[in-house]
Amino acid sequence: GAAAADGGGDGSGVAWLRFEGGAAMKIVWQPDERPGTRWARRWGTLRKAPGEALPRGGVGEASCSEARSEAVAAAPAFTVDATATLPSADEAATVTISFLFVQVFHCFADGACYYPLVGDLVDAYVHAAAEAAKDGNFSQGALPMPTRPPPPDAFEVLQGRLFETLRFRPAADRHSLRGAVWKYCGEGYSHNICIREESFEALNLCAVRYAIPFDYLLLALTVLGTARAGGEERVEMTLYVPMRDGHEVSMVGLFADWRDIVVAVPKASATTLGVVVQVADILRQRRWSVYNALRKPERTVCNFMHLDPQASRGPFKQLEDGQWSGGDSLDYPPKRGHTMDYTNQPLRYDFIQEHAAAWWICVKMEYRAHPPAWTRRMICAIEEGIIDLVL
Repeated sequence: GAAAADGGGDGSGVAWLRFEGGAAMKIVWQPDERPGTRWARRWGTLRKAPGEALPRGGVGEASCSEARSEAVAAAPAFTVDATATLPSADEAATVTISFLFVQVFHCFADGACYYPLVGDLVDAYVHAAAEAAKDGNFSQGALPMPTRPPPPDAFEVLQGRLFETLRFRPAADRHSLRGAVWKYCGEGYSHNICIREESFEALNLCAVRYAIPFDYLLLALTVLGTARAGGEERVEMTLYVPMRDGHEVSMVGLFADWRDIVVAVPKASATTLGVVVQVADILRQRRWSVYNALRKPERTVCNFMHLDPQASRGPFKQLEDGQWSGGDSLDYPPKRGHTMDYTNQPLRYDFIQEHAAAWWICVKMEYRAHPPAWTRRMICAIEEGIIDLVL
């Protein structure tokens, strides 16, 4: 494993453990060659045998950047702080950790399908384990599953929504035929805002006090920041909406759709609490319109990524993707002023729940429409909005 320290002063760098054969384990340290830069936040395991060259380029857990390949090849760049002897097989037993990886493709289903799928799988595992514990044998063949009523036909429901759209009927839950025919292609940059610790506790108290879900609160603060950064009095956004009601919660299929909302933020009278209440009412009452694919190149798209509310299901515990995946990269080269990232929208917000008490607001912006000065104003407006709600 590896641990990284942020740059910005003497003594910063990166350290990891290296197994060099037998029972020897070394703690390896590489100092920061460019103080003031920031190390990558996420690290994978360094897979390198003694004297073996690291792979160049590529993407994946076993790949690394060209800068790291050159740095590792230069032995003097590393200093070994300590050498530890691993316990023998007799002293410590090997621990095997199993995991279940769930991936949902949007051509078949949406992210909300994780809950019924994983719920059924965990129920089956817990039931099989309980039966095996009774008989002392886990290999007796198929075990009877707990009986439950069959779910409704998800395909029939989705097909009905599609037909409502093709027949131009004004049904509230009709499909928007979202697509990428009218694409947007630009260059921009990203900025991430983390809400945790004291900020999360304060906002969570506000959410409880006003009886507003925490994700609604974050969206409202983002609307406020967008309006004040650009001097707008009318903020339009496109949201990924679950579009599930009642029995549809247990269905597996592509039920998520895009819906457009409009929030009024007049300069003369808009307040932080007023915007929060307005956004909450729009979402609760579904005062939105069906997404118009013709306007895709100009839309601000918002997406929410929640953790499983039941973080632990039986013997399983959900982990964030970044806690177990990621490649080996030592330092990302500076991009601003040289090359910029590709953006598929002028402005995009991703609200990611890292754990029960931390959220990320990940913003990706097109450079010409939203230069760094706009981003600074947006961040200041969100900070002021949080202070207004708390005080």
